[in-house]
This record gives sequence, structure tokens and C-alpha cells, in this order.
Amino acid sequence: MLLTMGVALYTSRVILQILGVDDFGIYEAVGGIVSFLSFLNSALASGSSRFLSYELGKGGDIRMERNFSTILHIHIVLAIIIALVAETVGMYFLNNELNIPLDRMGAATVVFHLSILTAVLSITQVPYTASIISHEKMDVFAYFSVIDVVLKLVIVFALVWSNDDRLILYAILMFLVQIGMTLTYRIYCIKHYKETHFHLICDKDILKQILGYSVWNILTNITLALKNQGVILLISMFFSPAIVVSRAVANRVNMAALQFANNFRIAANPQIIKRYAAGDMDGSKRLVKVSSIYSYYLMLLLSLPIILLAEPLLQLWLGQVPEYSVIFLQIALVSSLVTSMNDSFYTALCAVGKLKFNSVACALVSICAIPAAYAMFKLGFSPVAVAVTVLVTDIIISIIIKPWAMVRGAGYTWGELMLIFVKIGVVTIFSLPFSILAYLWLPKRLDNSLFANAMIVLVCVFNTITAVWFIGIDKITRKKLISFVKSKISR
Repeated sequence: MLLTMGVALYTSRVILQILGVDDFGIYEAVGGIVSFLSFLNSALASGSSRFLSYELGKGGDIRMERNFSTILHIHIVLAIIIALVAETVGMYFLNNELNIPLDRMGAATVVFHLSILTAVLSITQVPYTASIISHEKMDVFAYFSVIDVVLKLVIVFALVWSNDDRLILYAILMFLVQIGMTLTYRIYCIKHYKETHFHLICDKDILKQILGYSVWNILTNITLALKNQGVILLISMFFSPAIVVSRAVANRVNMAALQFANNFRIAANPQIIKRYAAGDMDGSKRLVKVSSIYSYYLMLLLSLPIILLAEPLLQLWLGQVPEYSVIFLQIALVSSLVTSMNDSFYTALCAVGKLKFNSVACALVSICAIPAAYAMFKLGFSPVAVAVTVLVTDIIISIIIKPWAMVRGAGYTWGELMLIFVKIGVVTIFSLPFSILAYLWLPKRLDNSLFANAMIVLVCVFNTITAVWFIGIDKITRKKLISFVKSKISR
């Protein structure tokens, strides 16, 4: 996880330097159109993983084959639909709405077409990825992630030595990497899981179940696409590509940290669903509690030093810090910290299949961010306004909507959920004072700014780990961790 996060951040830095601010901003804005149109894919991806995990929990091999085949056919049809919509509606938006320099419109068009092809491969890949996760082969998932980032590192060196249009070359190479990863996933799955062999089967009953279940996922992912990609597109409409780059840089760092924290949760999700399918509601609840709390702790451990040292870290990473990138990054990390438990809560709702209230309520709150940001941009507000607006909606969803949905539909009580919030709240409060004090005091006492920043990071990490150890976990868990460490040392 650390390797993939480090390589991803390094490649982002070098790609920005090689492409330049304008071309990097164009790539992010153009790719944002395709990402937005792929919201159906995200919705069906969640449904795919849920249905495969559920069948594994019930132990139905024949149903697994029919489930996988039906899911694969759905994604093939979806890929075709998205490609057609992107080549029509997306092309219109590219040519008429985005703020792209005229001399780069040709390159942007090529990037757009390649992004569509990359998206098609990614969409048809989803059932295979869901199968690996459902079988809980997280080591395989991790190895493939490492291969992916290494291939993207190779792209960096290829761009350095090229004299051609690097924006177009970057899009071509990213497409080739997607082809390679698609083949890798499929070969592994076909070799190890018999249900992933291709069959011309599309079970109507399973199709109805998946589509009926996915309706609410689709609504959720429409709003997520509007909120995430819509922000990039709004900034691209009102501001220069340089501001798009600032938002993209902040998102890259934030997503790297969030992915690191979420890997623990991804490993727990199949078990949450399998235990519910097997009738073990208490076991499913325990996993939801543990995965949500530990995801937050990991995110706090990573985000606190980055929030405090955002400017020097971006300076060290990029050399030159894009305007607004510091505040974008700080707000994005706070937002990710607030929402770090949401996915575990959502998995609990997916397990029981009660998504309607959550999807409708979250959609109503999330969708408000886009017209609010549009109105503020029209009134002359800075780009930071959209980040603050998104943060406010995330707080409302995480603190009010998600818990309410859990109580209404998943059999949880307010008391159970409040214990989670109280625990992470106390850990956060005890993690902050010495970290902030170190941030304010150490730079004034130490001449070497790099050493001072390193000490601040150490203080933040030590404070967070101490708070988690003494407050965030119970005595039984501490004993288990001590025994685990001792067993590793004694080997």
C-alpha cells in the first residue's frame, strides 16, 4: 500500500512537470467528462461485488456462475452505451463548454477518444475485479495494483525521452496500460475461478434483481459523479486550466491517502455481506464497527500531518506549488476524514438491500453543492467556494444522513452508532493539541526547516498512535496486537 501510494504521488509530480500546467489541466478536464458519464459503472460495480459476495456466503456455485455471466453481459452493454453517449453528448460538451485553448483542441479531442476506449475496457473489467474481492484475495489485488503503478512509472520515463506531443502520447500509453491490466485480471480470474469463464447466459431473474438493486446505487453514483467530476468541470468553465490543475493535484494527494486507508475497509466488505447472508447479524455488525473505526484511524494518521504541512509537502513534491492547491488539499483531506466511515456504513446497507432512503437523502444533499457553487462563481467567489460547499454537504451526509439510514434500514440503534462517533471524536481531540503545538513552535526553534517538518510529522504520528492505543481500542484488542507483534519478532 505504501509503495503504490508513493509511486502514484511521484508519477503525478513528474507527469505535471513533463506535460506542463495547461496540458495536465486539459487531460484532467477532458477525462472528467468520461468519468462523469461512467457513473452507471460505479453503481453496477457495487452491485456486482455485493451479489457475488452474497452468493459466496450462501455457498451456491451454480448461482455464482449465472450471477457472474449476467453481470458481465450487463457491463458489456453498459460500455457500449457509455461509448455512444460520450461520442455524442460528450463531444458537444468538449467543443462548446470547456475552456480549452484553441491550439490544443486537436490534442484534447484525441485524448477524449482514447479516454473513452480506456473507460470501455475499465467498465468490462469490473466483474473480474469484483470476483477477486469477493473471494477475498486481497494479496492478488495488491500485487496487481503494484503492477499498475509500476507500468505508470514506465510511462513517465517514456514521456521524458519523447519529443512528440506528450499529451497525446500520455493518453495512448495510459490506454495501453489499461489493456495490459485488463488482460492480467481476466487471465488470473479465468485460471482460478470457474464462474468467470465466459458463457452466453443472461438470467432474467438475476438481471431484474441486480438492476432493481442498482437503481438506488445509480442515483447515489449520479450525485457522486456530479459532485466530484462536476466540480472539475465547473472550475474548467469559469477558470483557467491552471486552477483545474490545482484541484487535480489536491485530489491526487487526497485520493492516495484515502486509498491507503480504504484498503482495510475493502478487505472487510465481503465478510460483512457474507456474514449477513449466513444469518450472522451480530458478526456483520462487529465488522462494520471495526472497519469504520479503523478506516478513520488510518485516515487520521495520514491526513493530520499532511493538513498541517500541506504547503511545504507540495513544495517538496512539485517544486512549484500551484495557486489554491494548498487550501484545496487541506479541505479535501478534512472532507475525506469526515467521510472515511461512510463506505462501511454503506456496505451494511448493501448487505440488507435497504438503499432507497440513503440514496434519495444523500442525492438531495449532494446535488445542492453544484448549483450553489455555480451561483457563487457567477457572483465572483474564488474557486475555494466549491471546496467549502462540498465539505459542508459531506458533513451533513456523514453525521446525519448515513446514521439515520442505518437506524431505519439496517437494524442498528442510535446508541451503537453514537459509540463509534464518540470514540473517534475523543481520539481526534487528543491527537490535535501537541500536533498543533509542534507545528507552531518547532519551526521557530529549529533553523533547518526540513528537520523541523520531519519532527512535526513524527509528533503527529506519535500523538495519533498514542491516542488510538490508549483510547481508540479496548484492552482485549491491545493484548491481541501485543501477542501478534511478539509472535512476529520471535520468528
